[in-house]
Amino acid sequence: MSDIKISALPTATNITGNELTPLVHNGVTSQATIASIFASQSPSNLSALGSSGYQQLPSGLIMQWGINTSVTGYLDTFTFPIAFKQQCFFVIADERNSGGWSGTGASASSVANPTIYGASGVGSSLTQFQISAVRITNGVGAYQGGLAFSWFSIGV
Repeated sequence: MSDIKISALPTATNITGNELTPLVHNGVTSQATIASIFASQSPSNLSALGSSGYQQLPSGLIMQWGINTSVTGYLDTFTFPIAFKQQCFFVIADERNSGGWSGTGASASSVANPTIYGASGVGSSLTQFQISAVRITNGVGAYQGGLAFSWFSIGV
């Protein structure tokens, strides 16, 4: 906000945040409250922190994450919490069911059933991405719906 000049800031003893303050921007004078100025710059406008959410950094870099479940397992489409402004650089996904990577019994020879996730369409959309989920069972892979996964993405 280097081009905004506050011309008559209330003294520190009487600032409540609700006084109208004259602002000059590009030669135009307008009125605003200190509270509204700070609200427009609040970090809460740049993040939503939860199991699905995002954080936008001052540089413009946006990190987004979430938890979803595959539908068919083949190129299922999911929506980012917010749209990227220019480009999504990548999306990665991982297994939410830790049992998917362990054997199915007490025996050390039991077969693991891992899931391999792949992102598609990254960079072509600012609002959505696609995930394929392949469950490996007894050495054979097949697309599978109903698999919970976490994902993380970075872009601008």
